[in-house]
Amino acid sequence: MKLLNKYFIPALALFVVFSCNPLEDAYDELDESITLDGPEVPIKYTFTSDEYEGLADFLKGLKTVEDSVKADFVETNEIVTSDVEISGYLEEFVNDKYPQFGFGTAVLVTYNYMDATVPDYSMYLGAPEYELTEADYDAVSDEVSDAGFFYPSSPAGDYIPSILSSSVQNAIDGDTYAISYMASSEDAVLDYSSAGEQEILAETFDNGTYNSPVDGYFAQSVTGDQSWVWRDYSGDGYAYISGYSGGSQENEDWFVIDNVDLSDYSEASLSVYQACNYLSGGSFGTDIVIKVSSDFNGSDVTAATWTDVTPDVWPSGSDWTFVTSTLDISSFAGQEIAIGFYYRSTTDYAPGWEISGVTVTAPGSGPTLTSKAPVEHVDYYMLSGSDWELVDGVYTLTADDYDGMGTASGQPGRYNNFDGTATPEAYLPTFLNMTIDFPLEGDEYLIMYKYYDGSTSTRATSYTYVDGAWVSSYFDVTTKTDQLKRNSSKFVFDPSVEFTMRSSDYQMIVDVVKGTHPDLVDSYGTAEFYYGSGAYYENFDLGYTARWSGDYEQTEYVSLGSEERTALMIQRMGEGIEVLLKEKYPEAAPIEGVDVTYTVTSDSYDGSDASWITIFEVSGAAEFTLVEGPTKQP
Repeated sequence: MKLLNKYFIPALALFVVFSCNPLEDAYDELDESITLDGPEVPIKYTFTSDEYEGLADFLKGLKTVEDSVKADFVETNEIVTSDVEISGYLEEFVNDKYPQFGFGTAVLVTYNYMDATVPDYSMYLGAPEYELTEADYDAVSDEVSDAGFFYPSSPAGDYIPSILSSSVQNAIDGDTYAISYMASSEDAVLDYSSAGEQEILAETFDNGTYNSPVDGYFAQSVTGDQSWVWRDYSGDGYAYISGYSGGSQENEDWFVIDNVDLSDYSEASLSVYQACNYLSGGSFGTDIVIKVSSDFNGSDVTAATWTDVTPDVWPSGSDWTFVTSTLDISSFAGQEIAIGFYYRSTTDYAPGWEISGVTVTAPGSGPTLTSKAPVEHVDYYMLSGSDWELVDGVYTLTADDYDGMGTASGQPGRYNNFDGTATPEAYLPTFLNMTIDFPLEGDEYLIMYKYYDGSTSTRATSYTYVDGAWVSSYFDVTTKTDQLKRNSSKFVFDPSVEFTMRSSDYQMIVDVVKGTHPDLVDSYGTAEFYYGSGAYYENFDLGYTARWSGDYEQTEYVSLGSEERTALMIQRMGEGIEVLLKEKYPEAAPIEGVDVTYTVTSDSYDGSDASWITIFEVSGAAEFTLVEGPTKQP
């Protein structure tokens, strides 16, 4: 009652001066945000999207793969599953929302709940990766070697287990690997009469740290504070430079890809996927230039001889539309070269330049593919003993899959991922209907996909075929209400429990009696006759005469009358439930300001069935005191 002490003196003074007014008038003048005691009726609150998002952030803060998976599910579906430890977040949330309420205040928080666990995706999300190499395809057959991918008449599943046995050396029994490989939905058709291309360099800038130097490549700032950095948009990385910082700044900068070996080629072509905006008063060929050198020393661009190379097309210079620019660099064939991207800005203009892909190719003597091109696939294989086995029911979406789901806006195929606009739940059921032929009731698939929410991550959702439709496996949703109560200092979670005994609960009691009164356990090991618990019938037997005149005779029953015997059996039923609570909840402990109770519903049989309610209060560490019952229900 500290708040009473704070306001009692001024309130009393008001009473003395204005004795004609009731004391409560003075209290009416107190800040309405302050309450001396909690309201008699509990405060009720129902989760909104903000709370599910807050819970997800709370779980992510625990920084484990398992909690991250749970967090994604909670935020995406706005459902709390039974394996989410929610008490810590509820205490944090309620204390922040209702700081004005005092001792004894109860808050009831209701949220969407599912009595199921989110499947453990960590074995897939964190699986080590193995990408098949050219040597792996070569080992399959000449046809697969020439194609460089699998196809229907040479399916990946026929060969990957033996490839992994040879190529993955450090796996142990039970390890799961994500295997990346190329495959086409059509048999490969190769034209050996035409010359294919050989890829010398293919850089897509997929990886990097935002606004940091581009990993693995040389950059040099000759003038100015701005420099080449790595950025990404919706998962697509690129090298980027702009001389704008609060205004146009004077800069001269180089970005260099060196050690491009053309020594074995007589012809070569350079392709640059690029965009340029805000060129304004600048010009291509002067301020935005692509150059080639054969004597770059790897550390100083000014010490090298550079030759300008002109592409067949430049970007517009006035928007972020990417173009593919092709440049003939055959004059440098037979040499090792460096490709330089020269940038200049002035105080009058500061263009932005993005380079998302750089490819160098040369004519080759290999066959040309004339059938459908392959796409990357990812399958999961588990090492079982000495054999690699495909994990059934797990499917990773391919680029073709995203493209096939595409809408007029290009999503989700545009970037090969889902996001807040193109949501997985809007597309995946249709995708499964189109992909899975003749599904059976109960068929289940775990779909792995990419999701963008500021950065791109891998997520998973499980779908089950139910009543002719693909539905998320976890949507048997109810609501659950948890109570928090204010003690002397804060709101604390009330972990009171209500449950109905099941077979496993009755068996727990039987197992305890096996150790204390083994002669009172039946030959099946599923029933005992001290407390009367039976796992097979899931009840307490209140009418078994063998307790006082048969195989399980107990002297305390022999001299009792019928009503007294029944009373003792009911008493022992309550004692048996106490034994169960100690076994089932060894971590139960009292909490200041909260009456932590366990309300147990049990069944009995004495010629007819009945249900009983027994209530215990936690009085110490794994200690339970009977409050009420067992009480027979009408």
